[in-house]
Amino acid sequence: MKCIHCGKEAMMEIRLIPLDGKEEEIYLCRECMEKYFSGQGMDSSEEFSFFQEVLEKLLGSLLTEVKENEEGNSQEEEPSTRCPFCNSSLFEILQKGKLGCEHCYETFSEKISEIITSCQGSLHHQGKVPEAYEEVMELLQEIEAEKRQIEEDIVAENYEHAAQVRDRILQLTAKVEKKRGELYADLEK
Repeated sequence: MKCIHCGKEAMMEIRLIPLDGKEEEIYLCRECMEKYFSGQGMDSSEEFSFFQEVLEKLLGSLLTEVKENEEGNSQEEEPSTRCPFCNSSLFEILQKGKLGCEHCYETFSEKISEIITSCQGSLHHQGKVPEAYEEVMELLQEIEAEKRQIEEDIVAENYEHAAQVRDRILQLTAKVEKKRGELYADLEK
């Protein structure tokens, strides 16, 4: 197969399965894949428009569904279909590829979560992290596990253990802040 952008031999296939069930495939060569997924090459409007086309294909069926839902609900539009601060709709956000304001995250959190899960398979980062940041990530994961433990302890009315876990979370949080401070100090050097 050939890259849809430059015509070289493709090494990556993106299979799009829109809601209407009509499968579509996008092929990219190594150079184009690296360029577009690393954020390079976004300076020229031609290359940016190509990347936008790929994203539009990826989100096209979702955009259509959202637009149809919004048009169907236009008579009885619920306040939750628009951000109460910037008045952006989900369709407009998906069309632009940007949220209107910081409140859009909360307003559209359910739909954003669905989109991220459908694209990545999870809401949590599962890829590589910079080596220097690995320890911080492990500490943050440990904090999340401890928070779940506190919830279980409270439900079981095991308040003494919950207090011990809370203290452990405070220690871990202090370690995270210390490690982050070290990392930022290293960056400033």
